[in-house]
Amino acid sequence: MKKLLPFFIVFYFTCNLFGQNLVPNPNLEDTVFCPWAENQLPLSWVCFGRSPDYLNSCSSALNVPNTPTGYHPAHSGVGMIGVFTYVNPSSSGWPDYREFVGIQLASTLSVGQKYYMSFFMSFARRYPIGMATNAIGTDKLGLKFSTVPYSETTPPALDNFSHLYTDSIYTDTLQWIKVSGSFIADSAYNYLMLGNFFDEANTDTLYFGGPNNWTNESYYFLDDICVTTDSMFNETWTGINDLEQNNEKLNIYPNPSNDIIKISTTSYIEEIYLTNCLGQTVYQAESKNKNTTEIDISAFSQGLYILKIKTENSFYSRQILISH
Repeated sequence: MKKLLPFFIVFYFTCNLFGQNLVPNPNLEDTVFCPWAENQLPLSWVCFGRSPDYLNSCSSALNVPNTPTGYHPAHSGVGMIGVFTYVNPSSSGWPDYREFVGIQLASTLSVGQKYYMSFFMSFARRYPIGMATNAIGTDKLGLKFSTVPYSETTPPALDNFSHLYTDSIYTDTLQWIKVSGSFIADSAYNYLMLGNFFDEANTDTLYFGGPNNWTNESYYFLDDICVTTDSMFNETWTGINDLEQNNEKLNIYPNPSNDIIKISTTSYIEEIYLTNCLGQTVYQAESKNKNTTEIDISAFSQGLYILKIKTENSFYSRQILISH
């Protein structure tokens, strides 16, 4: 233990405490009120175009994890934002329809300074609010800085540029994907916005079949947004919070561990994910009709990991340390 403790302290501080996130309310947990309709956003966040959605566990209409698109936990905590990144203009009559959310940064970016940025995204295969629609996967969901704010009726231009965006079409509805990058500020930006800033010709699409052929839409969830001058902080920040219900109890032991981690809860465990500090999933399993299970971690590299556990009642995220 004498050898382990210094390593744990150094690694914990490296993964969590160095750096500052310039995004207020980055994990979308602080609310103004419980959302019941579109275009009602969490504290500090503003509609920058059209009608984005805020989903939270407090809501019945826009619930987390039981969203209108099906079961979908937030990346962390109980809040997340949903946006349309594309709507088929031939079937809907809405050319270049996009939804955007934005926020004023905690401090203005300094010209010439290098910044690191990231966000988590996940795909919604269907968007059945009032109707069963077909779904489209797209690329180009991204993060962009601005010196001015926008509004519901005056969205940003689709100028085919974003400081950070996806160059592949992600259609995974189970896993959250971390999108990360860096840039050197060329203006005194004081606003951040998220959405698809590319037009029809520059957005790639992937169509999925569905019961309704007259409309096709692309819908993605967003969570845990980060802007910082510290590269390690950006890569390891996860915005961890728990969604816990019915006074459920969770026990994970031993922690730290070098071989076996044991998990027990007061309700059945359904799914388990283990991710490293870069957001990469290194272990995934289902557990049927059990409230105890074990994970063999002996083959994993030493370091700090995030253990995500879905039970029949709750969703947890916990930090664990693997030591060898």
